[in-house]
Amino acid sequence: LMACRQAEHEEILAELEEDKRGLALLDRAAVTVNAETIFTTLGISAFEDVRYQVERHRLMVEKFFINRAELSDIVKTMSTAVDPVTERELILAGYIGNILNAQIITAAGTGVEEVVPVGTFYAATGSEYLGEMGVRVELFSEPFNMFSHRRLVKGWAFGEIIGFGIPNPRATSKGRK
Repeated sequence: LMACRQAEHEEILAELEEDKRGLALLDRAAVTVNAETIFTTLGISAFEDVRYQVERHRLMVEKFFINRAELSDIVKTMSTAVDPVTERELILAGYIGNILNAQIITAAGTGVEEVVPVGTFYAATGSEYLGEMGVRVELFSEPFNMFSHRRLVKGWAFGEIIGFGIPNPRATSKGRK
């Protein structure tokens, strides 16, 4: 059981590292062509300002990537736009996941597990306009054992090498507090 949990933990850490590297690439691309938008509270005006940086290039924003802390800003500012009953229904129904016809993707990690830094959010087009995730080495499998470590463990190891690229930096923009 402990070995299984350790393997799960290592897999999560590998995926976290992959997410952080992908976001670092997105962060660099977001300010290459488009201006960084500064905001005090994440509300509809901040979303529109960041969205405009992408859509002025005749591209459509499909996703916003935000930190969990910024989700609180959205809920607080939304309370002035609608009555409390409607606000509650929107949150319970899950409609908080879309703003300005773009999906909100919330990074839920904290501390070292944070992918999107607190006080930062990104807008991005669909993947067909943003970039590419190319496969460098196709998925492969290899049998393995741990006899050399004097353990009776057998199994299979699977691996794949992929790469990220953002050839169109106009397709993403960044907002920061």
